[in-house]
Amino acid sequence: MKVETKRLLFLSLYLILLLYVGGCIRPIQVFPQSTTINGVTINVEIIRDFKWYSLSQDIMVLNLEVINNSNEGIWIYPLGKSVIISANGRQYMPIREFYYQSTGAPKVSFEVSFKSNEPPSFSLLLSSNDEEKKINELIKTYELLKFKDGKVFPGARVSGILAFYTPYVKYPLRFIIPEVFWENSLQKYDFEFIIGR
Repeated sequence: MKVETKRLLFLSLYLILLLYVGGCIRPIQVFPQSTTINGVTINVEIIRDFKWYSLSQDIMVLNLEVINNSNEGIWIYPLGKSVIISANGRQYMPIREFYYQSTGAPKVSFEVSFKSNEPPSFSLLLSSNDEEKKINELIKTYELLKFKDGKVFPGARVSGILAFYTPYVKYPLRFIIPEVFWENSLQKYDFEFIIGR
């Protein structure tokens, strides 16, 4: 009876500790997720995909959508001008291109088999690393989906992703898209979002 009571007490304490630690670790979120200025709406969302961790655990990928409901064209340059500023003052710029250099050689296996009343047989197998193929596909996907800087026409909607290499990052972060330019009224505005837990 005493052993069961100790076991029950241990499991209860373990469950309480697990709930406490789980409650302390909050997911990364963007505040606000949508901002509108003079008819232009920018939506920002964090892409949580384990595939990016194969490149680096320090890569943050943002999905960016720009909706121009104003009566004039706008010029926006998130890939060229946007920044993330951490709580300790570090500034991060978007990654324009990924470079991956394979560190491992192809796998080589050599097999010899012996059978009775037959000469031995030999086989040599050369295979490439599957992880390298997945990473190269991810890099090609980024090149296709990354946000393209430039003009957004009235009534148009454009979207793409931005990747930031953010080692030693300290939350909360400020994500800023500076100098969004309205071409008829000659106005410029900065769009700012907070990334935190």
